[in-house]
Amino acid sequence: MDGVRRKAIGTRIYIGGLPLTVAESQLMELLGAFGKVLSLTLERDPFTGDSRGFAIVVMQGARATRAAIAGLNGHMLNGRRVTVAPAV
Repeated sequence: MDGVRRKAIGTRIYIGGLPLTVAESQLMELLGAFGKVLSLTLERDPFTGDSRGFAIVVMQGARATRAAIAGLNGHMLNGRRVTVAPAV
């Protein structure tokens, strides 16, 4: 190593600020540009079925995860600016 320690990044991503009308297929297409999506959970209200405005995504590998975060954080989606960050 070159003396620089890097914090390990997992493969789970939080995407917040999603438009309530966004579909899973739309997110899969958007994220697929950065690597393979292993799973995507668009959180929904249990009573109405409406989107709660956020999703949890698992990407294949840290490289795809970093690329998706860097490429999509602040991205405009259906008129809303989304927040993309490592999920804890």
